[in-house]
Order: sequence, then structure tokens, then C-alpha cells
Amino acid sequence: MWRIANKKISLGVGFIPSLSYSALLSMIELMENEGYEQIWCGNEKHYRDMWVTMGLVSANTKNLEVGTFIAEPYSYHPSLIAAAIATVFEATNGRANLLLGSGGFGFRNLGINRVKPLLALEESVHLIRQLLAGEIVSLTGKVIYAKDIQLLFDSNPDIPIYIASRGKLIQQMAGRVADGAMLATHATPNGLHESQKSVITGCTQSGRDINDIKIFARIDVCIDQNNELARSTVKPMIAGMILASYPDQTFITQAGLQLSSEFETILNNTSFNEVYSLANELVSDEFVDAFTWAGAPGNVANKVAAVIDAGFTNICIVPHAPPGISITKIIKDFTTEIMPRVRALL
Repeated sequence: MWRIANKKISLGVGFIPSLSYSALLSMIELMENEGYEQIWCGNEKHYRDMWVTMGLVSANTKNLEVGTFIAEPYSYHPSLIAAAIATVFEATNGRANLLLGSGGFGFRNLGINRVKPLLALEESVHLIRQLLAGEIVSLTGKVIYAKDIQLLFDSNPDIPIYIASRGKLIQQMAGRVADGAMLATHATPNGLHESQKSVITGCTQSGRDINDIKIFARIDVCIDQNNELARSTVKPMIAGMILASYPDQTFITQAGLQLSSEFETILNNTSFNEVYSLANELVSDEFVDAFTWAGAPGNVANKVAAVIDAGFTNICIVPHAPPGISITKIIKDFTTEIMPRVRALL
């Protein structure tokens, strides 16, 4: 826990499980030594398995909260998610977080259609909560079906359930029913506040106060003394993010941005790999500033300070590394190079 300008700052790391397990063990040791509080284990299709990774992390940490990044109800039934997170909670003596979302790439390859994600997630929250409370559950929902399901071991009903999204309706739902929300994509005070407004709307609908739930800012980060190298490193990720949501451009317009006609033409006529390869030409600096903390340490520190000053104090960084650099270095640089500068600024 960092304390800056009378604010308690909680730092976590979300990562794609592309690391070897030996590299992961080094990373989590560093994270505990550097005072990170959460690790969010990625669930990208056909990378290393999220739940196995969480087990490894659980067995090799003492303080880190271990979370899903994310669990989705399409390739894994919510009842199985409930059983898995209850197992991690038991293995960590209460250090488990469940972060639900609608998922990223890879569904088409599996022949899975992500139908009605808003309903799927809301039904999942209710089903998982009931199962964690020890109930026998049947549900014929709009998306989720369950009949006479019960966890066959003792579980804890207080495992926190968070929702990750950059979509307004799902953010509203998080405010209505979840223990918190992870606001994805936006990296500026204005962008995060716009997302937070949706969560507040959901809180109001259910008679809750925004202060009763937890808000995480999830932000992609790349740090390098070579400012332009750091910024070019994140551009393929931004291009992929835009492609994943296209034709929906809500999060882009919410940031006050607009896709160029050239970018839209390419999105409509080329494959993911082609969009990815053209990222440095297509993704402008305005998009880098709106959706990432990328650049030299001083520039990144200014962006972090602005977000903390705006009241966002639970921060999940997603590290991106330039060629030849490990994400572990980015994680360390954030605490050794960025946070001291942020403290000086505030």
C-alpha cells in the first residue's frame, strides 16, 4: 500500500500468461517485495491455463491477492467458476478475487457465440453468489442454465465478485449487483470519470453508494527511457482493442476521439494480423495518450499523478515491454521509477 497526498494507493498487475512458470515465480517474488497487492492472472485462449496459474501463484505467495483476469461464462460454466474460485480462496486463506467479464479473443475458433453478455454476466453473478453461500441452485435464465447444482465442499459467501468492462451497460450492471468494477481501457481522468458515471448509475438503481463498492482503474503501461519506443510498443495492443470492439466505437467517442477513414477501411477489409502489423501507421498519439500510460518515466508519472489526483486509487497496471525487455522490469520500474515521481508531484 502506497500513501500519497493522504490517499492510500493500491497497486496490482494484470498479465497474459505468456511467461514460463520459472519467469512467473520471479515476477511474483518481485511483486511481493515491491508492495503490489493484487495479481490478476490472464485468461487468454490457448495460453497457459488461468486456474493452474492461479494455483501456482497461490502456493508461492504470502500477501498477494490472486484474481481472475477474467473469468467468463461462455467457455466455463458459472458453477464451475464458483467451484474454482472457492478452491483458490481456500488455498490462499482468503486472498482470492473473482473478476468476471465477457472475454476477449478466441471464441470464434471454438465455435462459441458470446450471446447477450450483459445478461450472461448478471445471471452469473447471482448464480455464483448462491453457490458460494452453499445453496442448491436451479436457474433457467436468458443465457445461463443450471439444475440442482450445489458445491460439494464448504465455501465462503464473501468472496468478492468484480465486473470488468469498458461498456456502459455492463458497467451499470456492475454498480447494481457486483462488489466492484474494473474500468478498462481509459487512462485519463476524464475517460475514467465517464466510465465511473455508468457505475454510479447502477449503484443508484440498486440504492447503493459508489463508496460501498471498489473501483479499479485497469491501464496498459509501457515505460522506457526512449519515449517513442515505449509508445510504439503499445500501438499494436490499441489496434487489436479497436478491432475487437469494431464496429462499436463507444469507448473511442467517449475519449473524444474518432477513427480515421483509412483506419475504418482497413478494419472492414483486412484480418487481425494485418491490422496488427499496420498499427504504428494507424494508431495516432492521441489514442496512445487516451488509452495507455506509455512513455519515458517523467511522462508516465505525470499521467499517473493526474489519475490518482482525480480519486482513482486502486490501480491495475497491464505491463507491456519493448523488444528485449521483460514485463518484470516494467513492473519494477513502475514502483521504483514512477511512484516516487508521482509522490513528488502530489
